[in-house]
Amino acid sequence: MKSILVFDNYPVSRMGVSMFIKDAVAGGQIYSEDVEEQALKAIQQLNISFAMVNSEGSENFFEMLESHHISLPCVVYYSDFKSGLEMKKKFSNVSGLISLKSDINEFTDCVAAVQRGGSFYCSVTLEALLSYMNLDEFAFGFNSPRQYRAENKTVLSYRENQIKDLLTEGRSTKEIGEILKLKVSTVSTNKAKIFKKLGVANLVQLIKVCEENE
Repeated sequence: MKSILVFDNYPVSRMGVSMFIKDAVAGGQIYSEDVEEQALKAIQQLNISFAMVNSEGSENFFEMLESHHISLPCVVYYSDFKSGLEMKKKFSNVSGLISLKSDINEFTDCVAAVQRGGSFYCSVTLEALLSYMNLDEFAFGFNSPRQYRAENKTVLSYRENQIKDLLTEGRSTKEIGEILKLKVSTVSTNKAKIFKKLGVANLVQLIKVCEENE
């Protein structure tokens, strides 16, 4: 069973993140390290699927991965958005950002998404990105949030478009499930994907994006 490495120079946040994600690591283990050499040993010898890394004081960790040509996916957690953003811009291993203000459900979703080979950006991160006008610096390659959302209009699947249309009509998750004959959990999963793909954090923003792209 694959396991997760938590790398953090600060004991309190390292312990807190480890506790948040422990229930999401079904059958696996969490390895907590604060020394680069020990972290490297764990990565090389154990079945580590990805790493959770504090944005503060983690540059040496990422430089170590690069020097050893290790492409381990990493999610950066942060207390300051700009420090997390800098890590994303600087290191290709970063496949997600999550705020330390996020609740346990978002940390659980984060683990699930990255273990499936995807990326993850929490609601706090998405909200910050929407107000951050230089999204091209975030490595998306767009000049503004509006352009980012417009260009991503076509990435929604047929099912996601169905759910998006019903959401913007004011339908609840339960109602959408009944209309499309889907489980509520399936609707919720697709809703999260829609929000992520379109770069929105809530229904109000989704409606606004849809109106702008009509």
